[in-house]
Amino acid sequence: MGNIISSLFNDKLFYDQVFKTQVKHTTKKFKPNKKILKQGNKYSYFGFIKSGTVRVILNEDGNGNGKKELHTIIASLEQNDIFGEFSLFGDYPASAHVITVTEAEIIMIDVKSFRDFLEADTQIGYKIFFEMLQNLVHRLHHTNTTVLHLLNSAIDFQKQLHQLIRQP
Repeated sequence: MGNIISSLFNDKLFYDQVFKTQVKHTTKKFKPNKKILKQGNKYSYFGFIKSGTVRVILNEDGNGNGKKELHTIIASLEQNDIFGEFSLFGDYPASAHVITVTEAEIIMIDVKSFRDFLEADTQIGYKIFFEMLQNLVHRLHHTNTTVLHLLNSAIDFQKQLHQLIRQP
């Protein structure tokens, strides 16, 4: 994550005089392998990683039986990254699980008070949203590249399967 968002928490003067007084948030410590967000649930907060590493894991129903059997690591996030930011842009559920890899200190930020903070100072609000947008676009680009790779692999597999079927 870029400099503006991390400075909200890492610049002591700004944090103490501005952010701490205007945005509801709590700091929580998590041991390794603890679920912070559960895929499909809605949350009124998003997370900022003060320290540690988390994984974003998508669970899918591999056999159509309702059981989430396929676990795909979408991203590994670390210090100064954010997650769960979909909640800032609408009433969206978490698109994936967020699970700690190492011990982690996470600042859980209340969405409503964060939005109010950004609206109260449109200059900093614009910069923060622009930085978040850049981050989301980066993640989307990575996802698109992955999907394209998977589609090409599926096409190659289909070609190989057709060749095997045609063989006597």
